[in-house]
Amino acid sequence: MLSFEENYIPDETKRLIFLLETYIPFLKKHATPKALENYKFISKQLEEKISHTELLERIEPIFVTEDGNPKSLVPDNNIECKLGPNRSAEYFGLHADLCFMVTQHLLKK
Repeated sequence: MLSFEENYIPDETKRLIFLLETYIPFLKKHATPKALENYKFISKQLEEKISHTELLERIEPIFVTEDGNPKSLVPDNNIECKLGPNRSAEYFGLHADLCFMVTQHLLKK
């Protein structure tokens, strides 16, 4: 797992893209139907090279509930078995970072 200093990218667009590119392999490896659907959706959005704002708005349903709260991931043995304990912690951390970015965007609207 990268330290904060290694993971810090001041440009918000580059940081968002970096986080999503780091996050999606976990979705593919987790391999539930919903995770694979999210993997394909995010991958497509990244290929389209859309604006920062549009990207945040498109991924919003993945990371934020209808009432504007971050969607939490529920730890279970299945994730731990597929990813391992250290990798699952990284997956949860990336998810939390992305939830934060999307919810911050929503607050600015």
